[in-house]
Amino acid sequence: MGVIIYPYLYLLASIISNNQKRIFKISLLKKSKFLFFSFFWYNVYNKFKGE
Repeated sequence: MGVIIYPYLYLLASIISNNQKRIFKISLLKKSKFLFFSFFWYNVYNKFKGE
């Protein structure tokens, strides 16, 4: 009985870790996008202010 359950547990663990990695990647992507946009608008603002 226990031998049959192990592969399922391993599969479940791998699925959970994959989901966590994906969520982490998505949040990282959102943060980097936000940083990029704020940096971009900061440069635009400085250009207009400089003129």
